[in-house]
Amino acid sequence: MRRVVRSGVLYVALAAPLLSIQVLNAKQPSKDMPAAPLPAQIGAAKRVFISYAAGVGGNVLEDDRVYDQFYAALKSWGRYELLAAPADADLVLEVSVSLVVSDHSGYPRLRLAILDPKTQVVLWAFTERVDVHGGLHPYVDFDGAITKILDDVKKLDGRAKVSVENAQK
Repeated sequence: MRRVVRSGVLYVALAAPLLSIQVLNAKQPSKDMPAAPLPAQIGAAKRVFISYAAGVGGNVLEDDRVYDQFYAALKSWGRYELLAAPADADLVLEVSVSLVVSDHSGYPRLRLAILDPKTQVVLWAFTERVDVHGGLHPYVDFDGAITKILDDVKKLDGRAKVSVENAQK
């Protein structure tokens, strides 16, 4: 009986690395697989409207702060003309904050949805965790999350421009 158990353990020990190599290889995307085209509106957009979708919590001061910080960050980038109304916008950038609860604790997250203003279809979305620095009076650090979201948008914009250029060829 011991010999059978020992043999079984030996087979499993020898087979496990081979199986894990197979699994790792299966998860790798094929180098021959072409990149999926990105929504054309993202690369072609020149004018955007920023909207704030109220999240969980309903703290008006935080809502204003997030909206104002995101607006300022997007304006300083200089990529888009920021509009005061969505009617003439090429894209709507909808920013929101929500509370994620996991493992008996919660943390805020910042979400940016990029919408087509004509159809209201979400073309792309990003979510970043917002750091909270503890203590008796916790400080919510939206700066870091807004910087990450804006970096995400910049990367997507670069990819989308290439996608639009390739489609025009």
